[in-house]
Amino acid sequence: MIRSAFSMIFFCVSILFFALLSMLLSVLPGLGPSSWGLRSFGKVALWVAGIRLEVIGLENLNPKKPAIYMANHSTILDIAILLAALPVDLRFMFKQSLAYIPIVGWSMLSTGMIPVKRGAKGPALKSLRKAAKRIKNGVHVIIFPEGTRTKTGELGELKKGGFLLASLAEVDIIPVHISDTDHVCGRNIPFTKPGTLQITIHPVIPHSKESKAARRQMIQTVQAQIGNPVRS
Repeated sequence: MIRSAFSMIFFCVSILFFALLSMLLSVLPGLGPSSWGLRSFGKVALWVAGIRLEVIGLENLNPKKPAIYMANHSTILDIAILLAALPVDLRFMFKQSLAYIPIVGWSMLSTGMIPVKRGAKGPALKSLRKAAKRIKNGVHVIIFPEGTRTKTGELGELKKGGFLLASLAEVDIIPVHISDTDHVCGRNIPFTKPGTLQITIHPVIPHSKESKAARRQMIQTVQAQIGNPVRS
């Protein structure tokens, strides 16, 4: 109980600390320095919580080839988990309105996180095109294609925006499954318990501009894999 409470406090404080650190590191050339700061946040937060990661499928990653990673989403801790698990220059997409949050929002912008607009098709598509250009320039992006954290523990229907982004950026998709997190963390509050999580990185799904039927099949494949820890 004491460790869990300390971990929750540390998680909240470390967000601000590592946001400032990553923002300072972002003035250095390249993505590497700020990526180190972001990964350090994930690793330290999990270490304090006593959460160990077992990562399967690292051979499916190519740090030199940008890709879109799609993962299931069930807890507030998922971002820290993925930052610690994936050894690439990983960035997230976030609602543009969050950019106005002091320190955290500024850090997301300065470290290369990608803001997107939701709602109206015109502005949303424009923001996706900007995001596609960033990805083509070498940024690896993680997306939670359900759009929000699951409330039931079951994988929800995947939104099409991430697949459109992959098409615009002409990059591959890599499905990632985060094992059941109920035994280590709640959905909305970072009140953690020590334990082990398995992260499965599935094989690459190559970029394709084929028929609508082929794209539907791609969505079904991703849906099956990010909801399943067993590698195909």
